Amino acid sequence: MDDDFDYEYRDKSKSFIEIDGVENFKIEDTYNIQDAERKELNISDDSLEIVDISSPDFKPNKSYKVTLKKGLKNYRQLKNDTTFEVKTGDLQSFAQFPEDKPYFAQI
Repeated sequence: MDDDFDYEYRDKSKSFIEIDGVENFKIEDTYNIQDAERKELNISDDSLEIVDISSPDFKPNKSYKVTLKKGLKNYRQLKNDTTFEVKTGDLQSFAQFPEDKPYFAQI
């Protein structure tokens, strides 16, 4: 995560984002889009950043309607509500342990 990230901006931005069927979501990192990533993800040249949004409510292989509401501001301010559809892919299992110590499962 970038140390210069504006956390206040992230917290304010959440009120301008609506995801149908998902009440509990978190705005994670934001980062600049590199040219290779832009091409791979088929993102337009006028898009400058990607914002990661996570939620325990997201289900694998499901479509969600996402609305960015008028007034959302980063470099420019959104003048109208914009709605689009996002589809999640296969979600992989993940475990993270708080310390770099061996873990033994009880079998």
